[in-house]
Amino acid sequence: MMSYRKRKIAECFGIFGVVGIVTFILHANNPIPPSLPTNTLMCAVPAVWNEGSEDLFDAIMETWASRCDRLRFFIDPTDAKIPSRFPVIQLAMVRKLNERVCKDGKPCRHIWEKVWRMWLWVARHDIQHVHWFAKIDTDSYVFVNHFKEYIDEQGMRSDDAHYFGHKLYYQTPHYISGVATFYSREAIRRLAPQLAAMPREYGAREDFQHGRCVDRDGATEERTSSLCLREVGIYAEDTVTDEGQERILLWRPQAHLEKKRLNTSKGWYWRNKPSIKTDKECCSDKPIAFHPYKSPKELRKLHAQVTGKEPVVGTSLEARYLERVRQKNLV
Repeated sequence: MMSYRKRKIAECFGIFGVVGIVTFILHANNPIPPSLPTNTLMCAVPAVWNEGSEDLFDAIMETWASRCDRLRFFIDPTDAKIPSRFPVIQLAMVRKLNERVCKDGKPCRHIWEKVWRMWLWVARHDIQHVHWFAKIDTDSYVFVNHFKEYIDEQGMRSDDAHYFGHKLYYQTPHYISGVATFYSREAIRRLAPQLAAMPREYGAREDFQHGRCVDRDGATEERTSSLCLREVGIYAEDTVTDEGQERILLWRPQAHLEKKRLNTSKGWYWRNKPSIKTDKECCSDKPIAFHPYKSPKELRKLHAQVTGKEPVVGTSLEARYLERVRQKNLV
């Protein structure tokens, strides 16, 4: 009977393939060439290709992603003809889009399978070229310049294991919101073999055992990522400022600027969350990410405002905040 360790090694070979395992080991252990700029960032955007994707992908590339050192869109397999200007990777998904119904009664998007396959692809192809890696939602807006400033200010090194972003505390292990999740090169190096070897489970989940690093139907990307990272000794790190202001906003600025923490606040956002500033003082003037901006038009408008190409109009809390962000963003 095959030992547990031998089974894990066999599973790794099954996912990566022989060439993939060798390539990953060689690339992951090679230092990044010193000729490359420091603190380079790869932006990985899981997505679905549909009739509105062309304009959305264009908007992402024209706006925040233009500052990424490397950009990839990771999508489900499709027969559609995708314009060559898009850096698209079609992942070999086992689960097909919308083929199963999840517990919320809606068709499953299988985002966890897409994300773990994305990181395996990155570990095989990109890990030797970049220092930092980010998983970004299609409706997020990322301030890449502020991210790099943050890395410098914190003295963070890509050769150390880091997994960070907007930290949520209501479950253990604590995890990072999928709005914008950041990893160091070392974190991806450690995570990839764990993802390659984790159990694969399909079908009805009535008897599913929770709290494990596993590929299963309907698994959530954020929670399961934290479970897999825990297996290799990596835990979530927050990005709040020393003054207690959020750098990554889960909702539009106006919602955060109006959000007060009350003694009766017990929802998932506030549960076990350390003391932070709220309402008018909630948010850093040097944000790392905003969310959600669902349409290409919204992304382009926000980009024009924070880059000074279009004035921020009005006197609302959000307008005044965006004006401060614009001023810091142009420095």
